[in-house]
Formats: sequence, C-alpha cells, structure tokens
Amino acid sequence: HEKYGRNPFDLANNDPEWVEFRCEYGPTQFMRELKNELDRCGRNVETVAMIWDESPFSRGEVSDNQWMKTPGIDRGKKIGFCDGAQWVREGLVDVLALYYAALAGSTNAMYEKVGDACKLYYVRGFNYPDPKGLFGRRLMTNQELKSAVAYLGRNHTAGIGVYETAYVPEPQNWSLEEITTGENIFQKNAAEFLRDDTLAVNLENKQEISGTFEIVVKRIGSFKPEIMTFFIDGKLLKETNVSPFYCDYPDAFWHKGLEESNKYLWDTTSYADGIHTVRIVAALMELEVTIDIEVTVKN
Repeated sequence: HEKYGRNPFDLANNDPEWVEFRCEYGPTQFMRELKNELDRCGRNVETVAMIWDESPFSRGEVSDNQWMKTPGIDRGKKIGFCDGAQWVREGLVDVLALYYAALAGSTNAMYEKVGDACKLYYVRGFNYPDPKGLFGRRLMTNQELKSAVAYLGRNHTAGIGVYETAYVPEPQNWSLEEITTGENIFQKNAAEFLRDDTLAVNLENKQEISGTFEIVVKRIGSFKPEIMTFFIDGKLLKETNVSPFYCDYPDAFWHKGLEESNKYLWDTTSYADGIHTVRIVAALMELEVTIDIEVTVKN
C-alpha cells in the first residue's frame, strides 16, 4: 500500500503491480541475501537459477508444428514470482535455466532482455508429439537431438538441461560445448543402461509351449527402452515406440500402457510343431540389445 497507494486486498491476483511487488519482496530479495552471504563467506561459485518460462504451446494455444518458433512469455513472474531478468541486471545469477521453454524462442526472448550478462540454458524433456508413440509422444532420436542442440547453439543458448528421458538417470545439465565436442554424450548415457543383462524374458531355450502363450519382457534396474520389437522366425509381429520418459512413475495411469508394450500374446496354434526362434530387440538412442531364444511348439 505504501509503495503503490493501493490495497492488495482489492487487487486481482494477476494485477501487474501486485505481481511485481511480490517478485521484489519475495524471491528477488532472497537472491540478494544469498549473493551477499556468498560474498561475505568468500565463496566464488556459479549461481544457477531455474525459472519457469512458457510458450503458448504449453497451454494448447498453437499447433505442435508451431511451438518451436513461438517466443516465450514471462511466466517466471507468474509462477513463483521469479523475475529472472531483474536478477541478471543486479548480477545475482550467472546462469538462467529456462524451464518448459519453447525451443530457442524462449532463450532468444530472454536474451533480448539480458544480453550476454549471463548464460542461458534450455530445460525440457526432449520429446516430440507422435500418434504412434505410447501416450502420443516419443523421444527425440539421436539425430534429432543433434539438430536441436545445433539450433539452440545458434540462438543464444549456452547449455541444456534434460529430464524425463530414458538415457538420463536423473535431471542433468550440460554446456553445449560438452555436448558438441568429443564423444556422443547421449549415446554414452544410453550405453550405461543398454546392456545384455538389462532385459529378461519368461522363456528359456528349448522350452515347450502350446496354445496361446504371453511373452513378457522384464526391464532390469533403470533400463528404459525407446523401441521394443518382437519377431518370431524373423517376422516382425509387434513394434512399440515406448516413449519411456514417464516410466519412473509406476502408480500413474500411463504405467499400464508402458507395461503392455513389453508383452506379446503369441497364438502358437497357427505355427507348425517344432522349433521356432523368438527374437526381442530393445533399442535406445540407435543402440540395441537383442534376446534370441529357440522354443519348441507342441500342440
């Protein structure tokens, strides 16, 4: 009331002056106190802050093929009252990580406010809408990730934060320099999960089966395949783009769909008695692990 001459109880929650006031006397004041304390202790550390950003895509206002070109609007102030641009102007942060951002549009929009005064990171699950994918989405392929990183690098982005992906065990941040030089960091992470001991199946070599048999593949540990494929005698019978970026939440509604992707119901009555080969292939970031088993059909 003293600053603006207005009673906050009379204001809408999204009133611009009321939002600015809460930004100033909440998170911004905290960031000032944090910097002062770090300076007092002589701790020369990089300060990183992740704040919300938003594109109209995230509210369903534009079609999927437009969202990458849509600049962000300042959602940081509206969710959490985080005025990232002001923090940069006061030298309170070294890195701003823009969460749930429109690809490059968000970093460009923030760059117009802060220029080179801090590094900008793009943070999001790297996935695409895809009607063939489980839950209507799929992970970016290795090549798509490379293209996205190159595009971000041309648009004022110093690094990326990745979450909700099969090849990252927990949310991680990388500078673009780390990603674009040396070995493929995405495949390196994928290879840690994609080993021969990361899959198991409810079949054994030479096992006799008859009638209808449900083949069930079990994922061991943290392994999350991108694509699960079933073959019998070399013929492709089922392929599921698992889109595994949600599979760490077993109680959620999508978990059942994820588990169904690991199963194939085989009607053996249409196959001649004798030995048949079952092949299961799990793929992640263009890497594969394969299980081959010979079973005996006896009806």
